[in-house]
Amino acid sequence: MSYISKITSDGVYRIKVLDKDSYAKYIHDDSADPWIKLTTLDTSSAEQKWKISAVSGKTDVYTITSVVDNAGLNYKRTSQTFWGYGYPQPKANSTSLNWNIQEKTSGGTKFAKIHLDGDDQTYFDSNDNKSTKNAINFYYNNNNSTSGANQKYEFEQVPEEPSGAALDIVFIQDITGSQQAFIDKARDEIQNTFNGIVNSGKIASGKLRVAVVIFRDHTPEDTFLTDKLDFTTDIDKVKQYLNNQIATAGGDGPEGQCCALNDALELLLTSDDDTAKIAILTTDSPPHGIGEPGDKIPAGCPFQNDPCTTAESMARNGITLYVVACEPELSRYQKALDFYTGLTSKTGGQVLPLGDTDGLTSLVTTSLTEAVSVATQARSSRTLVDYNVSLDSATQKLYKQLVAFNVQVDTLVIDDYYEDIAQARRNANLWANAKKLTDVRGKIEPVPGIRINEKYLGGGQPQAVTKKQAVSLNQARQITRACFSAKGKSF
Repeated sequence: MSYISKITSDGVYRIKVLDKDSYAKYIHDDSADPWIKLTTLDTSSAEQKWKISAVSGKTDVYTITSVVDNAGLNYKRTSQTFWGYGYPQPKANSTSLNWNIQEKTSGGTKFAKIHLDGDDQTYFDSNDNKSTKNAINFYYNNNNSTSGANQKYEFEQVPEEPSGAALDIVFIQDITGSQQAFIDKARDEIQNTFNGIVNSGKIASGKLRVAVVIFRDHTPEDTFLTDKLDFTTDIDKVKQYLNNQIATAGGDGPEGQCCALNDALELLLTSDDDTAKIAILTTDSPPHGIGEPGDKIPAGCPFQNDPCTTAESMARNGITLYVVACEPELSRYQKALDFYTGLTSKTGGQVLPLGDTDGLTSLVTTSLTEAVSVATQARSSRTLVDYNVSLDSATQKLYKQLVAFNVQVDTLVIDDYYEDIAQARRNANLWANAKKLTDVRGKIEPVPGIRINEKYLGGGQPQAVTKKQAVSLNQARQITRACFSAKGKSF
C-alpha cells in the first residue's frame, strides 16, 4: 500500500498515524456523542474511509466527511475533554467544517498535520492520555521530536464506495421459429428480473431503462430483419412489446444477429457515461459469415455490419455483451459456441448457457448484477487510472492498486455446462482478437460433436450465482476501458 502526505485530489482516503498501524475510524455507537478511534487496518471497514475535498478559493483547506452516514467532521470542546482542547467529532448528515491539512517535513520525512482552519489549538493528536479509548483528540501545535510524533499523519487513497448506478439494458431477442418459448418466458419473467435488480439497491431509483431489439433474417431467407423498442422505464410497455411477437420463419441456420447487434450498439451509444450499459442476446443460432456449413449468405451481413467490429466498439464504449445460448440447439452448430465465447469476451461478458427456460431469470439477474458491480467500480476508479499510458499498462497498474485495496466485486459464477476442449479455447481466442470476421474465418477448426457436459445432456440448468470476489485482471480491464471511454481517450 502507498501513502501520501499531501492531498492532491478530491477522493476517499484512510487517515493513518505516521509509521503506525493506527487508522482513524468513525465510532457512532452513541449517536449523541460520536468520535474518532485509532484502530488497526480493516480493509472491509467503511468507518475507516473519509471523503476529503478541497475548499474552493483556499490553499491546503479541506472538508472531511465519513462515507458512513455522510457524517461531516465537526468538533466538541468542553473543560472535561482532553484538558479542554476537545476532539474532532463527525456528525451524521451534516456539513464538515473546514480543516487545514498541510504537508510538513522533518528529518527528511514528509507527513501531514491536521487542524481546524484558523484555530491553532485543534491539532489532531493521537496521544490519548486522558482516557482508554485510544481516540484522536485536539492539542496545541507540538513540534517536540518525541511527543510531536503524535501529530503526524499520512493518507491512503482508496476507491470511492459507489452509489446506486443507472442501468441501460438492451435485450436482443431472436424471434425465428424455435424461439417462442424463450420470448414467452422473457415476457412473463421480466418484472421479477427487474424487481430483483431494483430491490438489491445497486440501481439508483428511477434509473433503470430497457430497450428491445428483435430480429429474424435477411432476404431471401426471410422478409423481416429487425425492429426495436426504444429505451423506456415502463416495464409494462416492454411486456406488451414482447407479447406482440410471434416466432416464425428464419430460413437457413444462421440469422440476422449482425444487424441486431449493431442496432443495440446504436441504442447504447446514446447512454450517459455514468450509466452501466449492457446488451443481452438470446439466440440458438450463429450469425451469417462465421464459416458455418450451410450458411446461404457466407460473406456475412449484406449491410456490412460485422459483429467483430460491433463488439470492438461496444468494448471501447463500456458496453458489456452477454449471449444467452439456447441449448442444446446452439451446440449443434460447429462454430457458433466458440464464436460467441470470443465475441462476448471482447466486452468482458460471457456466454450464458440456457438448458431450461426456467433458468432464464436467474441467468439474466446474475449477469446484470456482475455488470452493474463492475460498472459502478469503474465510476469510483476514475481518479486511480493512469490515462497517459496504453490500455494494457493502465490495466496492470489499476489491477495492482485494486488488489492492494482488497477491492471485491460481484462476480458471476456458473457451473461448468460445456466440456473444456483445447481447440475450442483456441478458436474462442482467435475470435476474441479478431477485428473483423475475415481476419480469422478460415483459421477456425470446427470442434465436432455436442460439447455439453454429460450431466446436462438430458436437460437441466446449471446453477448461476454471484459471489463477492477479489477483482480479476479481466474485470480490471473492463474497468480501465470504461474509464478511458468516459475520459474520451481512444484505445
